[in-house]
Amino acid sequence: MWQTRPVKKRSAIYTIIGGLFASLFLAVGPLAPAHAVLSCAQGGTCAVGNTGPGGGTVFYVDPTGFACGPTFSITGSPTGGLCNYLEVAPNTWSGALADPTNGVLANRNDGIQVPGVETISSATLTPNLTATAIGLGYQNTLALVAYTAGGPRAPLTVRNYAGGSKSDWYIPTAAESLLMCQWSHNQTPTPGGTCSTGTTPYVGGFTSGYYWTSSQWNNTTISSLTSNGGKYVGILQQFQSAYGNTPDQWADTNINFRPIRAFGLVSAPAFTISKSTETAYVGSAISGYSINSTGGAVASYSISPDISATPSNGISFNTSTGLISGTPTAAASAVTYTITGTNASGSATATYTLTANAASTSNSAQAAADAAAQVQKDKDTANVLGTLVLAIGSIQQGLATITRAAITPGSKKATAPSAKKATAPSAKKAPAVKVNPKPKPTTKP
Repeated sequence: MWQTRPVKKRSAIYTIIGGLFASLFLAVGPLAPAHAVLSCAQGGTCAVGNTGPGGGTVFYVDPTGFACGPTFSITGSPTGGLCNYLEVAPNTWSGALADPTNGVLANRNDGIQVPGVETISSATLTPNLTATAIGLGYQNTLALVAYTAGGPRAPLTVRNYAGGSKSDWYIPTAAESLLMCQWSHNQTPTPGGTCSTGTTPYVGGFTSGYYWTSSQWNNTTISSLTSNGGKYVGILQQFQSAYGNTPDQWADTNINFRPIRAFGLVSAPAFTISKSTETAYVGSAISGYSINSTGGAVASYSISPDISATPSNGISFNTSTGLISGTPTAAASAVTYTITGTNASGSATATYTLTANAASTSNSAQAAADAAAQVQKDKDTANVLGTLVLAIGSIQQGLATITRAAITPGSKKATAPSAKKATAPSAKKAPAVKVNPKPKPTTKP
């Protein structure tokens, strides 16, 4: 007998513990699903070699950020005007299997500086390869396209490229081209460094030759350049060897070119919902809410507590859209849910309170409301009919008054003529006919 007591005690303890866990589950709900992490292509954190948002390959990463173009809205960085990454288009970007070749300007007038393009003045063939020139290629390319007197060709082709539905592709500066060359040779891209021969084949499918940069160089001491009537020339990046950069006339047509773009981290989410409370009824679909996003793209949504279990009533939550839907199958008291939107830069939340009433309660309330409405409707109808009856009586009295007035002219008050009893004329006794006496003879005998 004594052996059964501990078993009963343990059973009771297990029951109590199980009840506590069940209560905790109902109060808190199951653990929310893990937040989805944005990929580099979706605007998340990138590493060298990742596919970027434009469908190219990331070849340079700067966690602290760099200035990129005249304004951040043009270059695609939503974080205070700073960009963190450079990506290069694939070698098939033009539709061919290799990079195209073309000139930058249609003429050979290198004596005119292209306005708005970064100019490097030096007595040597050393352009600005430091980090200060990273991010300037966008505005350089815009200036080359705008220089219509020279007839832009390669810059216009690059600007018309729309890989990944992006419209901010450009020809890189000499500094950006150096980073791209280092990456293609399996080196760590380092501003101001050198580009060695590295291994072959080169990463990124680059052609073994020269590539245009969007930087221009100013030097009046090179006779081979000044003798051609010009001193402002484009700077090329050699991808074939460690030769590095070299100046060349803008008009050369046998130079390769490849678009790149700069971009930054996506902004943190920010959103509001159209309403914060709802009272639903069993058997009727909920109306839910809509989301108005005012921040960065949301990678995923979560809800706490889990709406599919608290209440367990046929309502579901979409982690992609952040919306709820469904039809309650059981009554439940008010529950406040927290909707969280998350991306690589942060998260934002909003609260929503949902109450589910029983169907009978809603039906009775609706029936009572309908009955009250019908009673009022009947009263209104009776009042309208009574008013019509009174109006018709008044009209009849008015017509009678008008008729009497017409029959009795001059009468101030028309009255109906009194009806007199018609009697037959009295019969008078006819006088008796007097018979004359026998006439007397007029002559004597």
